[in-house]
Amino acid sequence: MKTPMAFMSYAHRDDIDGRLTQLRQELNGWMEQVFGNEFKIFQDNDSIAIGKNWKRQIEESLDEAIFFIPVITPSFFTSNYCRDELQRFLERENKLHRDDLIFPIYYMSSPLLEDDAQQEADEIAQAVSIHQRVDWRELRFEAFNAPQTGRALANLASDICNVLNDMIDALGLEVADVPVETSRRPSAKNVRILQPRDPSPRRQEQSFEDVATDASLRLFKKEERLITVDQRMIDAHSQVIILRMEEGQEAANEERYDEAAELFKEAVDYSLQALKALRRGRRKQSIEDADLGELKGA
Repeated sequence: MKTPMAFMSYAHRDDIDGRLTQLRQELNGWMEQVFGNEFKIFQDNDSIAIGKNWKRQIEESLDEAIFFIPVITPSFFTSNYCRDELQRFLERENKLHRDDLIFPIYYMSSPLLEDDAQQEADEIAQAVSIHQRVDWRELRFEAFNAPQTGRALANLASDICNVLNDMIDALGLEVADVPVETSRRPSAKNVRILQPRDPSPRRQEQSFEDVATDASLRLFKKEERLITVDQRMIDAHSQVIILRMEEGQEAANEERYDEAAELFKEAVDYSLQALKALRRGRRKQSIEDADLGELKGA
């Protein structure tokens, strides 16, 4: 199974204290909890082995990534590397006819986003502005184990996961089959992901009944795995729901009613997401039962 991946784009000078590296590590952990499976966030200073061609490694990782997470600061807009990475991913997002694969983290205030005139004169700033961004300008001073930081990480992971699962459900794909559109010539490894696999000679020699049975078995295995993923997502959401309810009750007891209302609202939102995952699992369970019945009757 190919591990889904996001690409974190940032200016190196913004990570001199290691906070962006820790942010990536924390978000990666939340992503795996909410998704219920392996997930990788690529960061060049952590993901490129010594001796590797760093420029080619970055380009290959950018082409393989499903999501793009730019860390927005003044230095991001003055970095040619960051601008090129965002432009390259924007082209692929357009080719996939999506507008929800970029998740900007607004880390430091930038005049290009705060001043309308400057924003209109900069295409990259305009591209960032039309995507829903997470405001991290105050959170960057908070500890990663602070409740507000944990909530922000959980919400961002949930938003990314919802898009990932939507892509999987809409296209009827497994995790390994999520589309990866590349601007370079596809390698042998990428061909299986980019286009349907050609029938093998062995498959052509099979009878229609054998082919149908084999396809049913593969469908059964795929749906069985997705049901497991949905269940893990439900479990992860349940933990967040309990945490939000406890925090909301504590805020209400201390007469912090606005904060309590927001926490209870988050608990409801996570409950709805868990319900959606549960319904999706039940639908897949029905498919599984139907396929199993056909196989038994064959």
